[in-house]
Amino acid sequence: MKMISNAEQTSLVKVFKLQESPGELKTLLQLHLAEYYDLLYFQKGRESQIIFKRVGMFKCDEISNHDLKGYLCMFKSDLLSINSDTLYPPSFFSFFRYGNESMINIPPDRVERFNLIFDLIYSLFKSSTENKAILIASYLVVILQEASILYSQSCEISPTSLKSSAEMITRRFKNLIAKNYLQKQAVKAYAEMLCITPNHLNKIVKATTGKTALELITERILVDAKVLLQRSTMNVSEIAYSLGFEDTSYFTRLFRKKIGVTPRRFRRM
Repeated sequence: MKMISNAEQTSLVKVFKLQESPGELKTLLQLHLAEYYDLLYFQKGRESQIIFKRVGMFKCDEISNHDLKGYLCMFKSDLLSINSDTLYPPSFFSFFRYGNESMINIPPDRVERFNLIFDLIYSLFKSSTENKAILIASYLVVILQEASILYSQSCEISPTSLKSSAEMITRRFKNLIAKNYLQKQAVKAYAEMLCITPNHLNKIVKATTGKTALELITERILVDAKVLLQRSTMNVSEIAYSLGFEDTSYFTRLFRKKIGVTPRRFRRM
């Protein structure tokens, strides 16, 4: 268990009661604190929901313009690893991993439990309790684990039909490649979009496809390269540039290494 100062604890997590601190919330959200993961728990009428957003994606008008009761919890990824028994990175949870926003409806029979845990988190945050961030992290993981179960149920995922987390990440990665391969060709860029590290992404993709993440990106680019060589009148340099390569010779070497012949020879074939 790590011993951290009160200042460090305050920087790891921020908790606000929506109906009590609208001015402070507005100021904070306008700063767009991109290093925080955001968790908004609110009640409106008889409904209770949780909205999860990856780092710094809430806008102040989403909260300040609604008569909501509940809590906003903003935390850094390090919060979930300050306790040796709490080793979950945010990307462990699906709602932080696949996309920019997820919303979960809380069943009526669980609302009281969520209310109680959020009340405890908020009272700890406002207290002068020693090492309060460690206690907050423990309660927060309970919230995230319960929410993860509800999220899986809402996506109609059952234990028998659930694809492995690795397969889901790989599928998401391939979809991102299809949309971004002309602008983004670095593994790091895709890892950031998936909220995981490049090494973790490589391990997952290698385990599920037998290829590295970079190989999948390269394969998609070379599909376009072959089509352009066969069907366009552009020369090799123009094709290389259109696919994001500033160095034609590097494009030629890569093409020959992966396809077995140079771009010019492939065109003649």
